[in-house]
Amino acid sequence: MRHKYMSLSAIVAGLSAAVVASAMAVYAAVESFVHPGVSLEDLALTHGWHVLGLGTLTYLVVWGVVRQLVDAPMRCVDAHLYGVAVGNVAPLEMSSRVREIGRLVSGVNLMVSRMRLSGNDDSLEVARDEARELRSVAFLLYSRAPEESAQLLEHLARLDEALTRTAGKRQAAA
Repeated sequence: MRHKYMSLSAIVAGLSAAVVASAMAVYAAVESFVHPGVSLEDLALTHGWHVLGLGTLTYLVVWGVVRQLVDAPMRCVDAHLYGVAVGNVAPLEMSSRVREIGRLVSGVNLMVSRMRLSGNDDSLEVARDEARELRSVAFLLYSRAPEESAQLLEHLARLDEALTRTAGKRQAAA
């Protein structure tokens, strides 16, 4: 089954070849105007080779450059985003000389880092449950040795505040 979309390299290379062909046609028209004795067959034959040679060369160079600088990195980004979709929230490690590709990689990495921060798992709730259990143990210790466990209760209060702030940030981000 054929894809309904063309690659960027094929589009840009084809347009470049069309521009070369159009420029050569204009050049042939100007030449026929300046040299009225030249037949259309001679102009078509002479300029046809130019169009074919320059168009093919332009097509191949543009196709290769776009394929190397844009298509290959885009395939890498696409594969990484597929991995993100199935749960791999590792950052995309890729460099490119193309500014737009670099921006895209930065955007993907920002998205992945925010996904890790927001977390779709229940680790915050697990941490809060552990803090509650620690608090009950600390209160038991406090009833037996109040002075020794007072500092532990202060640390637990700060931990509980930090977990509450983190939960609030997650809710605000969602």
